[in-house]
Amino acid sequence: MTGLRALPRISRAELERITRDRIARSIETLQQSDPSVKLVSTQIRDQFQRDGFAVARRAVLPELVAELREVVFATVTRAGLGRQRRGDASAFHLAEVPPDAQEFNARESVKRLTESRPFRVLVNHAIKALRLVSGPAWLMQTRFLRIGLPRGLSRRLPPHQDIFYVPEAEKFMTVWIPLHRCPRELGGLRVVPRSHKHGAFFHEGREGIPVRGAALRWKSLEFEIGDVVIFDGHLIHASGINRSRDQVRFSIDFRLGTL
Repeated sequence: MTGLRALPRISRAELERITRDRIARSIETLQQSDPSVKLVSTQIRDQFQRDGFAVARRAVLPELVAELREVVFATVTRAGLGRQRRGDASAFHLAEVPPDAQEFNARESVKRLTESRPFRVLVNHAIKALRLVSGPAWLMQTRFLRIGLPRGLSRRLPPHQDIFYVPEAEKFMTVWIPLHRCPRELGGLRVVPRSHKHGAFFHEGREGIPVRGAALRWKSLEFEIGDVVIFDGHLIHASGINRSRDQVRFSIDFRLGTL
């Protein structure tokens, strides 16, 4: 016997067993090297696989969220968002609407925040906490700071699937983290559970999936500081409308390539 037939083979089941063992060892090493990381539970992994999304409560350290939030607040204030300080210190209440409100997210000083040290530290901490769900994973280039102005002044993200915008990626998950408490009034995130099981849908460019007339079962999510949302690249989701009188919504998101 010569050529490829002479080489030893391995079954898919054996390959999956080896992968599971490697993940288990890497998790054990991670727990020993960084005790501040709280790994998400197997229940979160099971929900993610079943529903296409899951909310991991207090998955990241609130102090890391606060560190990034302070940098973000200082940067957007210098960029022209006036702030009224009152009540909850983690909330950003808008003093007045800037004339370029619709384009504020596109400012260079705002976009550069994704390259800041507090942003990277929070992202790396979240990646470690999600190891049990993601398995071996790598950080993709797409990462964002999202700003949702009150009274519906910001353009909300329409119903869409992230896979439509990165079709070259076979498999990935999106990680979404609010920088403050995010009740439904702030319009954080809406999802259609289990929609990830139905493949890719037609998108009308930036207008997203034409869902008018479709009886979709949307679920609106609420968050506390430290919560993390993960969802499959095929999950239909959208941002809600920030209906508050003057509070700005801040969140970050990034994508993890998975096997």
